[in-house]
Amino acid sequence: MNQGTFTRVPTWSGVALAMLALGAYSQTAAAEEAAENDDESLVEEVIVTARKRDESLKEIPESVSAISAFELDQQHISHINDIGLRVTNLNLSSRADGNPNVTIRGVGSFGNTHGVGFYVDGTQIFVDASAEFGDMERVEILKGPQGTLYGGNNIGGAVKFVTRRPTLGELSGEGEIEIGEQSTRNVKATINAPIGDVSALRLFAYRKEDDGFVKAVNPERRNGRSNIDDQLWPYGVPSGAGAPNTYGGNVVEAWRRHPNERDETGYRLSFTTEVEGTSIYLAVRNNELDAGNNNWRVEDGNDLRYVRERELTFAGRNYRETTGGLLEVSRDFELGNVTYLGAITEAEGLRTTDLDVSSEVGFDLVRPELTDVQTHELRFTSTGDGPLEYLVGVYVATWENDWDSWASFYQTTEVLCNLFGDCGRPGSLGILEPLSAADRNALPSPDADPRLGTPVQTPSFAQESGLRLYFPFENRARERTNRAVFAAASYRQDNWEFGFGARIDKWRADTLDRNRDYWVTTTGFYPNYENYLYQGDTEILPKASLSYFVEDGSLLYASYARGFEPGNYNLYTQEGVPSLVPFGKETADNYEVGYKSTISNFGQRFDYNLAAFFISYTDRQFELQNQIAVGGIIENILNAGDSTQYGVEADFNWFISDQLTISGGAGLVDADFESGSAVFDVINRTSDVSSHFPPWISKHSYNLSVQYRQPLTAGVEMLMRGTLLAKGPFWFNTENTVKHPGYHVINARVGLEADQWSLALNVRNLFDTGYYTDGSVWPGDSVPGIDREDPRGLTFNPVIGTLGQPHLATLVLRYKF
Repeated sequence: MNQGTFTRVPTWSGVALAMLALGAYSQTAAAEEAAENDDESLVEEVIVTARKRDESLKEIPESVSAISAFELDQQHISHINDIGLRVTNLNLSSRADGNPNVTIRGVGSFGNTHGVGFYVDGTQIFVDASAEFGDMERVEILKGPQGTLYGGNNIGGAVKFVTRRPTLGELSGEGEIEIGEQSTRNVKATINAPIGDVSALRLFAYRKEDDGFVKAVNPERRNGRSNIDDQLWPYGVPSGAGAPNTYGGNVVEAWRRHPNERDETGYRLSFTTEVEGTSIYLAVRNNELDAGNNNWRVEDGNDLRYVRERELTFAGRNYRETTGGLLEVSRDFELGNVTYLGAITEAEGLRTTDLDVSSEVGFDLVRPELTDVQTHELRFTSTGDGPLEYLVGVYVATWENDWDSWASFYQTTEVLCNLFGDCGRPGSLGILEPLSAADRNALPSPDADPRLGTPVQTPSFAQESGLRLYFPFENRARERTNRAVFAAASYRQDNWEFGFGARIDKWRADTLDRNRDYWVTTTGFYPNYENYLYQGDTEILPKASLSYFVEDGSLLYASYARGFEPGNYNLYTQEGVPSLVPFGKETADNYEVGYKSTISNFGQRFDYNLAAFFISYTDRQFELQNQIAVGGIIENILNAGDSTQYGVEADFNWFISDQLTISGGAGLVDADFESGSAVFDVINRTSDVSSHFPPWISKHSYNLSVQYRQPLTAGVEMLMRGTLLAKGPFWFNTENTVKHPGYHVINARVGLEADQWSLALNVRNLFDTGYYTDGSVWPGDSVPGIDREDPRGLTFNPVIGTLGQPHLATLVLRYKF
């Protein structure tokens, strides 16, 4: 189905939502006219911890979006992909390799940079942000740099998962079963158990299984052999030859009809108690993931079809186990509260990828990865009703990451022709997109095919199973440390509040390249280089705000905040020569004005928030993939230059009655690179991107949700909900040559609810709209299509990306006790 079909759907779906709202309103209008003015009974006040203290969302002088536990349940939100579509000026999704891509207001990261922080109960996580989540109190999205209170890796903002904590004196629980399309089989369970009068345990556990929506086709290779029968790839580390990789596990994968089939299990066990006036909270989480990894399909960026079929030698997989522990100790004193918050996370992962994106045997990538994270924070927070509120704290964090990855190039490939000089056309990959028999027979010779990415010969099984080159791709150890002190305060004088704060953050980033001896000594191809380097600096991260509280409870504010992302090292120069090449830190300064208010009349309540912002983004980091001279591909992070972002956003909740609620929001971001900004394009040419719009950022976004509840009998209610989610176009690359069109998605829910049980039908993407959540122009000419240097011009822009969720209907049964 092409994009032309999709573009007509949102108009009718928007009308359907409007009709639902008007129809529901007409049924309640008469009752509302006669109702007494009961402004405070419609909805509870939203409390958040964006400034590391419990505060009303309406009193914070910055833009914060909060999704309550009720909304998480009603909208069936259990993954970051669900959040990304529902918050304005937020681009958030899980990549094809399971890692999150996220920008807020055009600031953040796509790839291996950490521009937006993810938190569970106040502690930052770096590994399992895209894991399934549940039993949440709320999710908070903090927009704009959060450097003062949260430090580095929060230059764009932060996403905070706040879990439900154990409840004293209560034995309760709930279970949920979900079944549906794509062989979905999900089970969740929660139990809360008291231990005496001052302690309690809470356990949340889940299992998620589904086939995914991608299907593998054409397992037969050109030589007549089948990938179903031949399971040899990817190759492990070759013995001898001075191989620096040490991973010894089995990496051989199988061809799968559903290459992205998923099996994920996890649990979170928490404990709370109070000992002589000291509150203690302990939590342990674990999740194990077995899912698809980078099972792409190359598409023509000028004619996106959102194809769900894949041709693969094997199904790339992402195996990961993450275990984390958290300790919070809190004690109240006469002047305030002292809190220690510490966390440890360990993760072990293995990712495999069929990099040639074809049924033929070409080249593969294996990425074992180990990550260890420790964070410790001690802070003092003032209490009381005085005009001055403040907090001070110290923070220490260590992030250690070890990659032991390698690529295998088999004898069927031509990628390294220039290096070995023993194959046909230099720089091409001769294994992709096979020709039909008729077209192949029409060629004057087997190697005369003018198109790139097509076989120049029928490979024998000996060539397919013969290793041409073992390539120790990313064999490195990295460590980043942060040592910080921070303080923030606010002073209230009549209707005015002045806020200010600062953080002094000393950071250091170390990288060890374990491939050096292999490149220099074993191969003899490259000159010697220093294989261990570090960089660091001390950052001062201020923030300030001025707030005016109107007599009717509205808030008018102006604020400023700074954030930064540390630098580190690449393993290759842009020419593909092994070397530790630094990229520097990036910083962002955010200026914001906003207004928050509530209108209450005739038993109705209308909450709304408005904000406008300007962001100066300096030395912006980008992860880019480039083809190097010998035909291979490198993945580097570089500082592209400076950019500016500015925009507006608004959201509202209209509580018309106990039965009818309408909510929505809209956002607009404009951005451009400043003069002198430059990147390397996909075939490694310097490209001036001055005045270009940064990639992967939707210029506009909006959402609208209508929910109606109708009491039936015996305490049972019927619930109907429709949600329109929309994202504007975004560029696939910094050169602004390939654009993804805007798209709209409609979700629907209808169900029955009682005090102890609920049964609901959930439909995601009701009209099966095709879209990508992210994507990049594939580097080099190692893809099917026309050479970028072809005199006929660039008529084919090969794009790979992560497909958005198509139509998915599931039935959810929940029971509480």
